Amino acid sequence: MSYPRSCRLSSTNTVSTQPATSIEHACLDVISYWHTSLLDAERLGLDGQVFKEETIHRAVTRAQLATGALNAQIVEWLFEKDDQDLQTAGETHPRAVGVRPDPLSPQAAREQAVGPTVAQQETEFVEVQLCPIRLIDERSGASVAPVWMPAVVSRCGQLSVGSQTPWIARRLLEPNEAYLTIGTIEAFNDYVSRAALPTDNWSKYWEYCHTMLQHVAGAGYDNLEMQGFRIAPEAYVFKGSQIPGITKHVRKLYEYMLANTVPPLAYHFTGAHLSTLCPLLDRDQQRRQALRHLGQMSGTYPLSPSQREALHHFFNCGVGEVLAINGPPGTGKTTLVQSLVASLWVECAVAASEPPVIVAASTNNQAVTNVIASFGNQEPMGGELARRWLPELLSYGLYLVSAAKPDEETKAFQCIKGSNNFFATLENEDYVRQAIPHFLDYSRRQYGQAIDSVQVAVEHLHRELKQLVECIHRLLSELLDCNGRYRQIIDLVEHMRGTLWQGSALPEPFEKLVVDTMRQIQSAEDGRKATEATYELLDTARYLAFLLTTHYWEGRWLLETQKLLQKALTGPRVARHKEEERRWRRYAKLTPCFVSTFYMLPRFFSVYEAGQDNAPLLEFLDLLVVDEAGQASPEVAGASFALARQALVVGDEQQIEPVWSIPEAIDCGNLLKHRLLSEQTQKPDFDITGRSASAGSVMRIAQCLSKYQKYPEQRGMFLSEHRRCVRQIINYCNELCYRGRLEPKTKEPTKMPVLSGEHHLTPMAYCDIHGKAQRVAGSWQNEIEAQAIVAWLVRERSALKAHYNQPIEKIVGIVTPFKVQARLIRTALRNVGILNLTVGTVHALQGAERPIVIFSSVYDALHKGSFFFDAKPNMLNVAVSRAKESFIVFGDMRIFRSQLEKASGASALPSHLLSRYLREHEGNALPGLLTQGQRSREESTIVPPTESVDSVLAEAKTDPLPKEIGTDEQPILDSESVSTHSAVWACPVCSAALEAGLSFDEDGRPTVLLRCSNREARQQPDHDGAIFTLRQIWWSARFGYLSP
Repeated sequence: MSYPRSCRLSSTNTVSTQPATSIEHACLDVISYWHTSLLDAERLGLDGQVFKEETIHRAVTRAQLATGALNAQIVEWLFEKDDQDLQTAGETHPRAVGVRPDPLSPQAAREQAVGPTVAQQETEFVEVQLCPIRLIDERSGASVAPVWMPAVVSRCGQLSVGSQTPWIARRLLEPNEAYLTIGTIEAFNDYVSRAALPTDNWSKYWEYCHTMLQHVAGAGYDNLEMQGFRIAPEAYVFKGSQIPGITKHVRKLYEYMLANTVPPLAYHFTGAHLSTLCPLLDRDQQRRQALRHLGQMSGTYPLSPSQREALHHFFNCGVGEVLAINGPPGTGKTTLVQSLVASLWVECAVAASEPPVIVAASTNNQAVTNVIASFGNQEPMGGELARRWLPELLSYGLYLVSAAKPDEETKAFQCIKGSNNFFATLENEDYVRQAIPHFLDYSRRQYGQAIDSVQVAVEHLHRELKQLVECIHRLLSELLDCNGRYRQIIDLVEHMRGTLWQGSALPEPFEKLVVDTMRQIQSAEDGRKATEATYELLDTARYLAFLLTTHYWEGRWLLETQKLLQKALTGPRVARHKEEERRWRRYAKLTPCFVSTFYMLPRFFSVYEAGQDNAPLLEFLDLLVVDEAGQASPEVAGASFALARQALVVGDEQQIEPVWSIPEAIDCGNLLKHRLLSEQTQKPDFDITGRSASAGSVMRIAQCLSKYQKYPEQRGMFLSEHRRCVRQIINYCNELCYRGRLEPKTKEPTKMPVLSGEHHLTPMAYCDIHGKAQRVAGSWQNEIEAQAIVAWLVRERSALKAHYNQPIEKIVGIVTPFKVQARLIRTALRNVGILNLTVGTVHALQGAERPIVIFSSVYDALHKGSFFFDAKPNMLNVAVSRAKESFIVFGDMRIFRSQLEKASGASALPSHLLSRYLREHEGNALPGLLTQGQRSREESTIVPPTESVDSVLAEAKTDPLPKEIGTDEQPILDSESVSTHSAVWACPVCSAALEAGLSFDEDGRPTVLLRCSNREARQQPDHDGAIFTLRQIWWSARFGYLSP
């Protein structure tokens, strides 16, 4: 596929006079739109870090901003001509304008991309960013800047409304992975979509911004409260309209394409050229493509049928094409990627050409870290052949990472990080001198004969690899052609055993597998069993091919590096562009997969030519693999497609969505500015294509562009075999999101953990906690629920550790919809000595899994309106599918109504379906965890943790609460009456009896607290005052949590 040469822009970013079709213009419009979106994302991403740059801001009073008049000193500073004040971090340009341009005009767009002209800098206005409120961490001194107001200042100090929309810092809005939030992106979008922005009245503009904060955070400039933060008395003026950040490398690549040319894959990715839908490959076509499946990075598990099908269809895609792989949780997306990488690596080795350059990339660091870790977690099988024959090699992946990344986060990986290049430790004379005898020693042990040179070893390896690949092809052809004639397969297997490894040592596990396969085929009663056995043999042969390829490329790397070191002294200088390409090919001989984020990828694959800006290595990557593509926003990822020739996009739209940086209102303005909306194309129409910066994803684009479609709902291939969760857990996700198409393959555990009271934990369990949900800084928390979770972990920690033989942080993960709740749980865990346990929103367990996942739902039955986790199925799908053996809900079960309990005609919600699964079996309710009663001042039943509610009621073990209790009183229940229920109700520190105290909150809800009855003892520090942190009982209006 050739790209249109007319798809160009001049150096001033205006459309050239060359003929161009509307499709080609659309390609450029999308690229320009994504470039603008990145600029806006940088602007919206401004936070407290900018206060560290003292040269770009000045403090003023909030009253000055409110009145719209700055003092003379600030005005003089703003209009200084000093170059130092014209730049921040090497790339900040304050945009001074004589006549403020229309923000949708080409002039404004050009200035936003390339900065102002000198003539413009000499005029009468300067653009600024105003920060009316700054929060300061009382411990660390770090700053948070919630609200930003674009404005224009005249030389007389008069403020007027800026050309851009005011905003609240995106990182402070949920959904987000940030530690601190003040509200939600939905609340912000709601405000800016309904409230008209004043453009000609400063007082109204000031009030608009103040009301915006109040709408989102529930507080204004003077009373915004964040735990541990204080409000600074000053407001601030920042010089300049743009402060660059992590997207600068991406933006430069977009600018290069706009000024030069757009490669095929990037052209395709813009959506300007949609693929024609093709039928799925038939059996004969898949047979031909299966011949390219030559490598496997593991000898443990063969590919599943849907993985093989996806691989074969990718092999049938060409240059400039994208294929989407829809991979639900636990369906082996990583294994598929590894098999593709291995096959391409083997294919090039057989051809004795250069290795492919393959990059796996994603948007967020966690996804990238998971990928790079997977390439280092290969289990060695096959003796000497499975080991690396060069010293100091730890992984098949190379991590291309920002120099700013902390060493603690990268020390486990082979990295290129700033000036720290892993290959610099290898490509030197000392290492090569040590590596050659090391490599030859392994070669001699493998072949059992003297091998005196690297070249001879490489020839041996290549010859053996070609024989093995030929045998794989023959076996595969016979398997597909024989139609039940197993004798041919048996003869071929005997040939493999007898002749393939002549002169070398056949690895024992492989020989055993060959023999076992022969027996299985001979005794097979049907073709299916024979086929399965032969496929297992094939995948093992592919693993051996990968190992042989590994050592072949190691030898090739040694030979090339030797020549490189010799030429460094005497050889002619090679053009920088070619030198860079050779360097990456050389690295690919030892690490077949490079891993990076989309923010850094353009930085690594660019080259500096003398007298020119860095030029990208367009179309240099043989393959770009996008991992977790459902989380990748298109404007961040799109530029990297220009670096590659082909793309495999792997992800799941039913899991975590992107954290979009652009609010919908701002996105609509950008789409209009770049002519992407019209009467025929409205915002929802554009969103469906996946290209929107406020609602799109790389996964959605890839689905639209894939020429294959496994199922009617979405284009692309589908991975169906699930191997993580037990059947009862994944059935919920299957029904919620995947139309029953997942095939559970996980073996059921022979025994589940036994908890207190001899209760066996079930796959879907719940603990009914009637706590109190509280609104905190635009989010929600439930302290009673948090304490209940921690108390349960304290009580069951020993049983869980004994069952799984692992530390508690490897057994349990805790997920909640809100960061405030996650912070509350982490604090409570820290107080009881449980550290390093993963607690957070669904992002915290992204790509991870735990035997047990606890879900803290937070809401109580008094909550009015919808629940955050019911907005879409994604959150509960991710939360549930992280649990391998048990998913436990801690929350008010009244909010989880089953569909049968709903009014007729209402549609099912994710929580309704979850309710049905949780209540399906009586044993799912965790026993001994409830206190049951009616309203306060009525008869109540206190239940010890060693007994069930029913058993206590049956024995009439009831304690009537006093009928006359004032809200100011704190009566003490009779400790003897309490202790009759359970002997374990004693102080864990001094063994004294416990007494129960009752108090009321502002809503009239009672709280029961256990404390030591020994007044002298409870004054000691180890008693934590009067009330035990470790052993609290919380009481609510109907149900509460009980712990001994």
